Amino acid sequence: MPIESGTDKAKPFKIALYTTYFAAGDGMGRVLTRKIAALDKLARTRPVELRIYCGGSDFDDPRICRVNKIPELIADPFFRTADIHHYEFGWYFRSFESIRYLPAKARASVFFHGITPPQWASDHKGALQSLKQKRLLFHADAVCAASHFARNDLVSFGIPAERIQIQPLPLSVNPTHIRAEPGDGPIELIHVARLTPNKGLIDLLKALEIASNRGLSFRLRVAAHPASASEGLLNEAQRRIESPALKNRVEFLGHIGDDDKLSSLYAQADALILPSYHDAYCLPVLEAFAHGCHVIAYDSTNLPYITNGLATLVPTGNIAALAEAIETFTTEAMQARIDNGNAFITTSSGPLPVNNHRQCTETYARSFSADRFESTFLAHIDALLATPHRRRSFLEHLRMAGFRVRHSALRNELSRLAKERLHPSNLE
Repeated sequence: MPIESGTDKAKPFKIALYTTYFAAGDGMGRVLTRKIAALDKLARTRPVELRIYCGGSDFDDPRICRVNKIPELIADPFFRTADIHHYEFGWYFRSFESIRYLPAKARASVFFHGITPPQWASDHKGALQSLKQKRLLFHADAVCAASHFARNDLVSFGIPAERIQIQPLPLSVNPTHIRAEPGDGPIELIHVARLTPNKGLIDLLKALEIASNRGLSFRLRVAAHPASASEGLLNEAQRRIESPALKNRVEFLGHIGDDDKLSSLYAQADALILPSYHDAYCLPVLEAFAHGCHVIAYDSTNLPYITNGLATLVPTGNIAALAEAIETFTTEAMQARIDNGNAFITTSSGPLPVNNHRQCTETYARSFSADRFESTFLAHIDALLATPHRRRSFLEHLRMAGFRVRHSALRNELSRLAKERLHPSNLE
């Protein structure tokens, strides 16, 4: 999708991307990788110069610049000449502060992934720092929200609605395995999430204890990295798993970093259970839907939006209701094994025939394609280029803030600018 703007097409288009640690398996890393791919495709039809600023990375790309100090960053020639500065923000990172000191003619946008509240974050201090840094969103010319929930959060925070665009994240785990035919064994349940309190694993285990005592036949497999869990959470989870009600019914798989293996897990499952108290997006919902897997979740945060009426939603924190929803689904899934043509699945929008439900979920998940995400991103950049700049120069920001220049690289750069006696209009 070529970018049309008022800029000189013979002149290379320059864009700087910012994130915290740029890692392949990280959620933000996947998003940034898609954006880089989109810009690389654009470069086939128009010259594009790209720089990725981050605190560190496991990628080997010469365009990556590892930087953690603001004076070093704003003294970088690419920083001063880039047309677009695009930030990935969902957690505190030092380079985000540079948005306050962008050159006057630059455009800035922020992709807001959502911030985990301090009460649910394993890094309480980091969550507080992230909330404090959220104020920097007001310096952006445009803000992209990953979800409706994130957009509503931004509007409540005071960001004008007309400056916010929803850009849903693309499906990360595409189906590489054909859905398994129902067998005679127990109903297969999975839980794919980080092992943090807000993801509700303990609530799920409590609900399954109730379901087990009612005679339900099921197996739960948990795909999560134990390193993200607190010792208290792990101890309670282990205690409940070894209880008579759940013994030999729950299996911990650890972190599954391979997409093909994760696809296999979804293809073998009947339902994904997500009793989450906070999810700013929740990609596992889309991944489950793409594999024809049902979803049972709490009605919190972004889950009512991302499930699109195709999941079973229960009141957040109501463990008895969660157990009942699992029991209802188990009965329906067993009925579908006997007579698929006349079986129904209960959803938040009413009962749906099993075959129709699977078709709807798979079609819905396919709409979150990587191509669509990349196209939307380039359209966003196009619109941003056409937006009149409205910021002061970074030099003016330094004067207004009383910033004391201590870093030699920045001091030398300011000295050079002064010697050139730039016209004041260039600094507005």
